[in-house]
Amino acid sequence: FHSDKYDPVFRLVPWARAEASARAGTSDLIYSLTHSPNRARHYHFTNPISEARDVFFSLSDRGLQWQELDDLAGLRVGLSAFYSYAPEFMDWLAAGNARVIQISQESPELTGLKMIAYGRIDLFICEETVCRYLIDKHIADHPELANVSAMPRTVGEVRSFRAAFSRQHPKGEALRNEFNKVLAELKPSDSD
Repeated sequence: FHSDKYDPVFRLVPWARAEASARAGTSDLIYSLTHSPNRARHYHFTNPISEARDVFFSLSDRGLQWQELDDLAGLRVGLSAFYSYAPEFMDWLAAGNARVIQISQESPELTGLKMIAYGRIDLFICEETVCRYLIDKHIADHPELANVSAMPRTVGEVRSFRAAFSRQHPKGEALRNEFNKVLAELKPSDSD
């Protein structure tokens, strides 16, 4: 999104702070997030940029398997307090089918993976590429992560990651439209 017209400044901050700043209009853009009806009240969403695939992570040697959410009833399930999960998963949790541990630390995904490794939770739901990256990045310092892996099956549907501009920003909708135009002009790089 860099051009002669814009000189972007990127800040990496905890998710709750990023959302508060974007919702208030003091940040121009937030990335990445998935669309939800609640979030649509606060943001002008861009077109899809990449995909989000939520999966459960567990201890590899536990041999947990599931075909439907009810197969996991009674387990301790960790989740990030600020992430938007599939509605059917949230409905299942709201029905009291699992013991929910909401993680709101600065790095909830890494915390959730370590909680699995230490046996404090049975499952952690996470966007697959994010948690695989975190395991690879932190395994040298946290070798216990070697026994944590993704379970087969996606929780809910594969969703699109997007960027979003605040509805409080006076040019939020125009910025979103311009972003979408530039995004459409991008061509995937040839990796061959």
